[in-house]
Amino acid sequence: MTKLQPKISIVTVVFNGDKQLQHTINSIVEQTYKNIEFIIVDGKSTDNTPLIIEKNKANIDQVICDQDLGIYDAMNKGVSLATGDYINFMNCGDSYYNNSVIEDVFNYIHSHDKNPHGFDVIYGDHNVQGSRVNDGINKAKSIHYLSQGMVCCHQSTFFKSDILKQCPYSLNFASAGDYELYCHLKHLKAKFFKLPNLVVANYAAGGVSDVQRVSSLQNSKIAYQQYFPLSVLDKIKWLYRLTRAYFSCKIMQLLSRGAK
Repeated sequence: MTKLQPKISIVTVVFNGDKQLQHTINSIVEQTYKNIEFIIVDGKSTDNTPLIIEKNKANIDQVICDQDLGIYDAMNKGVSLATGDYINFMNCGDSYYNNSVIEDVFNYIHSHDKNPHGFDVIYGDHNVQGSRVNDGINKAKSIHYLSQGMVCCHQSTFFKSDILKQCPYSLNFASAGDYELYCHLKHLKAKFFKLPNLVVANYAAGGVSDVQRVSSLQNSKIAYQQYFPLSVLDKIKWLYRLTRAYFSCKIMQLLSRGAK
């Protein structure tokens, strides 16, 4: 049987990212998996980002340069342009774990006699870089643990295009937009498939939700409650996570001051 090779639309969102963009582009164009569509969404950068995009235009299928309402609005714009079977977001500064990882993902599925088109969301592990407290491999969790927080990151996730076009990112949850989407898709009974022991992406710490941890958790709790009831145990766990995040932020602030 000939292996199915779903078309993968890779969306890169960037704004004034001339120091990191080429790294992300290299990671995408060097993939051994060839059925790829590469889309860049630039929020009207004022640095050298447009020059980098122009230099790499031979490897980019679509570019949109337009002001947006934030990262999730920009990601939705990328979704609207995508023509692939699946969409992966590899935003500026992030990268794939290695050059064969997309091929590894779908080879794994085929080797286990699974049809990739049967899953709405395929996700794996990710490698955190640039975080003082969380560097290294972060294992993806079963979607059943969503009440305890994010089970993965969008960089390590392949979303079926049809479901993202029908259920785009909400702009109402600030930096918890990722989490709200996973909650929404679970509520819709989307089919999730967790890749065992496969690191998909390098995640560059310092993103919007990373630097606004407490408010992100507060918005995540609101998002979860929008779709699912909270048990008493869930409420205790959310309170613990919020408290831990608050003191972690305070410690990081003190460490930053001490380093100056």
